[in-house]
Amino acid sequence: MVGSRRAAAASLDLAHELSYLLSLRGIGVVSGLALGVDAAAHGGCLGGPAPTVAVPGSGLRRIHPRENRPLAEAIMASGGALVSELGPDRPVSPGALVRRNHTICALARAVVVAESGACGGTMHAARFAIDLGRPLWVPRAGSGEGGRLLLEAGAERLREASPQMRGLRAEGGPFARGFDDARKLAAELAAFVVG
Repeated sequence: MVGSRRAAAASLDLAHELSYLLSLRGIGVVSGLALGVDAAAHGGCLGGPAPTVAVPGSGLRRIHPRENRPLAEAIMASGGALVSELGPDRPVSPGALVRRNHTICALARAVVVAESGACGGTMHAARFAIDLGRPLWVPRAGSGEGGRLLLEAGAERLREASPQMRGLRAEGGPFARGFDDARKLAAELAAFVVG
């Protein structure tokens, strides 16, 4: 689950609800431990039995953001995991955040974009999901300009609108499947992941 740090309340609610519903079905959620959508997704998953995996954009001894250190501790206490490709003392940096988004998509079987602007880290994650062949789901309403582009655009339009999509290897479009209902998507994802 990926999305904006400054997402709308409806997107935060969606991330929390969908992650909770997936956890009830025994499906863990991977996200980036950032403020906003990531924290909502981890929190929702913690409400159910399945573990959540956090991939911070820093080393594991330098958890960023500081506000989410209690969340990181709750994830570990619940049987979840913190995973990082970075050295344990590495501070957060733009490059580390991009690398974190690649790791999230590599660990996931499918990627949900809760909300995104046309530019930013969430669009990096969407590009990595496409590059890695991961199914990508985006809400039809309230997903921001980035979500709209993913649902509507072909490769050229994405490349023009978002610098994070430059170098995209996949051709054609749309790149994402739209969804309207978190419960239906949880069932669809459960069938995809378990089946």
